[in-house]
Amino acid sequence: MMRNEPTDPRSVTPEPTVVMRDDQPELTDERREELLRNRTATLQAMVITLGVVLAPFIALMFNVDFALGVLAVALAFTTVLTFNGARRNPTQRSRLYSSAILNGVLTIAIVIVLAMRLAFG
Repeated sequence: MMRNEPTDPRSVTPEPTVVMRDDQPELTDERREELLRNRTATLQAMVITLGVVLAPFIALMFNVDFALGVLAVALAFTTVLTFNGARRNPTQRSRLYSSAILNGVLTIAIVIVLAMRLAFG
């Protein structure tokens, strides 16, 4: 037995292998546009979620009218984003349209409440 040879084969750490893949297709213009749309939709969803989550804290820090405005804008964007998703996704179209309609109704209700609060002070 040689001195540098390990006694237990499990103690040998394999050297990392680098796999070069030449079979990956190049990024086409359509694929780039799709990735950009997905990234934009993800960013929009994050902003919408942030607006909906921050609305109650804005109400505590500033006033309720400003928070209702933030909430109305966030729900309006949610409605638009959901309608766009329904047009692109035929398998879940009915569910997304239902969600978009519900978000639209909530947006209208919040705008009415905000208008009444501003009008009657």
